[in-house]
Amino acid sequence: MNRRHWCLAAVLIGSASATLMQNFITVSLPTIASELAGHSTVGWVVGAYMLASTAVLLNSGRWADRQGPRKVYVVGTLLYAAATVLTSQSQSMVQLIMFRVIQGLGAGIIVPASMAAVTRYWRGKRLGRIIGLLGSMQVVATLIGAPLGGWLTSVLGWRVAFASPALLSITALALSLSLPGRRVNPLKREASCLYWLSRYSCED
Repeated sequence: MNRRHWCLAAVLIGSASATLMQNFITVSLPTIASELAGHSTVGWVVGAYMLASTAVLLNSGRWADRQGPRKVYVVGTLLYAAATVLTSQSQSMVQLIMFRVIQGLGAGIIVPASMAAVTRYWRGKRLGRIIGLLGSMQVVATLIGAPLGGWLTSVLGWRVAFASPALLSITALALSLSLPGRRVNPLKREASCLYWLSRYSCED
C-alpha cells in the first residue's frame, strides 16, 4: 500500500468513529440516566455532541486548508479519543455532557480534515468516488451505531461500550502520518476542502 491508501484508511476509520458516536449511546440512555440520576438532562447527552460537532465544522475546514490536513486531523482525533475515554468515567450527568461536548468538537474537526486530506491526493472522478466512499462509510456507521452500542452495553456495560470507539481513534492516529501536511504554496481553488464540500452539497 502506498501513502494515499494509508491516508484513505485513516480518514475512513476516523470518520466512521466520529459518526458512530452520534447514535452509539441512544439505546444506553435509560441505563445511564438511572445510574447517574439525570433523567431530566439525558437528552443533552446526544444533543451536546451534535451541537458541538456542527459548530466547528466550517472553521475546521478552513483551518485544515491553511495548516494542512495532518495537523488538524491529529488534533481532532486526540480530542475525540481523550473525550471518549473520559465519557466512560463520568460520575455525573454534568460531567458526561461536558465530555460529550469535547467529543463532538473532536468529531467536528476530524470530518472536514478528512475531506481536506483526500482532496490533496485525488482529483476529478477519482475524488468523487472517494467522497462517495466516505459518505457511504458514514451512513453505515450511523445505521449500526445504535444496535452496536446497545449490544455492547448489554454484554459489557455502558462504560466499556463508551470507551470502545477509542480503539478506532488510536488506529486512525497511528495512520495519520500518511495524511498530507501544510502546503508551501497558497492553496488553489480546486484543492480547497471548502470548495469540494460546497460542490458535493450542491450535487446532492
